[in-house]
Amino acid sequence: MLPKSSNHSHRATLAADKEGVLKMCRRLSLDELQTSHDAHIARTQAAEVSVGTSVKRPMPTLDTDADSMVCAARFWLLFVGILGFRNAKAGFLWFIAISLPLLAQIACLVYFNATGKADTYRTGITLCLMLGSTIASLSMRRAEIHLLLGHEDGGLEEYARTSGFLKDWRRISRRRLLEVLSVLMMMLSCRWLGDVFTEPSLESIIIAVCFSSTAVGCAAVSYTQLHIVAGMDLAVDSFCINFFREMDMEQALNEWNTVQATLRQVSTKLSRSMLALGASCGASLLLLAEYTFFHTDSSIFVDQLQPGVQMAFFLGWLFPPVLLFLYSMMRAAGVTEKASRVAPLVNSWHFGDQEDDNVPSWMDLGRQYIVQYMIQSEAGFYVQGVRLHAFQVTKLSYYFAAFIFAVLSKTTNNCIFGLSKLNAQQL
Repeated sequence: MLPKSSNHSHRATLAADKEGVLKMCRRLSLDELQTSHDAHIARTQAAEVSVGTSVKRPMPTLDTDADSMVCAARFWLLFVGILGFRNAKAGFLWFIAISLPLLAQIACLVYFNATGKADTYRTGITLCLMLGSTIASLSMRRAEIHLLLGHEDGGLEEYARTSGFLKDWRRISRRRLLEVLSVLMMMLSCRWLGDVFTEPSLESIIIAVCFSSTAVGCAAVSYTQLHIVAGMDLAVDSFCINFFREMDMEQALNEWNTVQATLRQVSTKLSRSMLALGASCGASLLLLAEYTFFHTDSSIFVDQLQPGVQMAFFLGWLFPPVLLFLYSMMRAAGVTEKASRVAPLVNSWHFGDQEDDNVPSWMDLGRQYIVQYMIQSEAGFYVQGVRLHAFQVTKLSYYFAAFIFAVLSKTTNNCIFGLSKLNAQQL
């Protein structure tokens, strides 16, 4: 039995916690309540850990081992507006500075698409991808994604620092950065080399410049998603290693509560950006399908200057955003699959002798409780409240592969038909 004073203090603390969670809810919504509760758990648990460990926090800098992201990547995200500056006024001015050229580019694309002064399908595809990457960046900024990558309590980077996997996260993040930059360079190269087969004009140059800025923004969004998902994946790994080392069930329950709350909080902040990027990629593929199956006489597939090379360049800048989206989704689904394997792993561990003599030696009630607790928590990556699994992303990949096969088959037939028609006219 706890003393009355201690019991009263505990109730007062719980009441204060509930009031704090309710104040964070901006509307009457289950999702708002869960998001606020997850943020409260992550923040309070991180504060308890930082108080219990007398480790001095390093000050945030642009390039140090105390950050999960390398200097170039952080500068890139600051440049495109996903991350904010420490000075709120400077951040607002920079956001306005990058928004005005972006709005001008969108206006140009809409004008070209409405008047037909440029290639309708290149313009439409560029406009879809630009709107998707812009909405994804704004959703990340509105969700305050910088708090997850900062030194505040409750952030994923702060949790990585206290749990000891910050250096591993930084190493994986550097690898993801190289992967995304490689795809970005391929996109830009194919886009500009594809214009070699078309007549140069001011409109084509403007569209190519618009796509270049779109590709930079789309790659930045994809890298941010991959970077944060890598941290989530390492959080599950760190929990398993620490639990196996300590074999402390009470500590493991508290830490798992923090892990699953952090996973839900992070996935909630990322889900809208993933949906926006996926919708723009889907719209661009629909435009390509309409372009391929209903416009067989288009000049981009029937050209007397190496039509196969031109088609390869065209698909070389169109498909990479879709591949980046599927790659991000597959990595996010891997977090769910890894979290679902934690309970079976813990179920195979032996925690020593039982304290209760009435319980048989082969039965471990504590282990059974914590395994059921992990299963019922359903930790993982959630997209708008739906738990993301690997089989769902695999189905999307199969659909995309079937789409590629259909498009390539149709475009090949279009090229053969166009060349035969051209030869017949010359004869």
